[in-house]
Amino acid sequence: MEFRAFETHPAAAVQSVTALFVRAILARLAADPFKASFIRWAGELHDRFFLPAFVWEDLAAICDDLKKHGIGFDVEWLRAPWEFRFPKLGEFTLPIENPKSKIENPTLIFRQALEAWPLLGESPNAGTVARTVDSSVDRLEARISDKKLLETGLLLVNGLPCEFRLVGSDESPSEASAKKGRQPQAAACGIRYRAFYLTPSLQPHVPVHAPLLLEWVDRTTLTVDAAARWHVWNKTNAQYPAAPADDTVAAARRAERWENWPHTIGQARFVAKIDFPPEGQHTLDLRRYPAQAR
Repeated sequence: MEFRAFETHPAAAVQSVTALFVRAILARLAADPFKASFIRWAGELHDRFFLPAFVWEDLAAICDDLKKHGIGFDVEWLRAPWEFRFPKLGEFTLPIENPKSKIENPTLIFRQALEAWPLLGESPNAGTVARTVDSSVDRLEARISDKKLLETGLLLVNGLPCEFRLVGSDESPSEASAKKGRQPQAAACGIRYRAFYLTPSLQPHVPVHAPLLLEWVDRTTLTVDAAARWHVWNKTNAQYPAAPADDTVAAARRAERWENWPHTIGQARFVAKIDFPPEGQHTLDLRRYPAQAR
């Protein structure tokens, strides 16, 4: 059995929890080997499970299985490494037209998602051989707090509509238990885009999509209610003097890349009809569609 692709967290305590999680899984499988059939995820492996909301849902399912086998591992213990790997980039507080609506704190949160960088091959480099990868593509996640918000609005990215998929809650048990009555069901979608131009790279004809224009559009009036832009670097493209010294500096630099964009609020939008391929039902891949006027 082999475990791979673990990212090192700067805090030793958090890294220890990750190691404990691995030991708990090993102990559960040693005591009672998993008997269910394998699932052929196909394209969903690089679509659904590249998005933080669905990763958290999967972690919660694993922790539930551990509890059923006598190992009380709380999924909240994994919150810190999850937040580290999928940092929050920005959010919209969405307007509610009906004041009597039961939707509480309607939010649309954007997080960093996972992205695979394909290996292009081996190439000579200063007398040695280097493996070149295409790191020019990036992916974000947009997660809406209540699926009912999709009845009144939709998200456009560079003028193209996203398709949200239902997901379980990523709230803590204390937050969930504090709520009474109807439990809202969240929904999430991925946004895949070319972050910058790189040579060599796959599909060199695809233009750079950044900065991304993110707009929440009212379905009735087709006008923009909230908007922001996401930059892959700081807004001025200035060079940083050095790598960030710690996670606080890194978070500050990341915050600079989110830009509130009031300039398009109130503007009308035409919502194009696009098709999502079978292997990409959870993600709007901007490389597949012609650039929209912004």
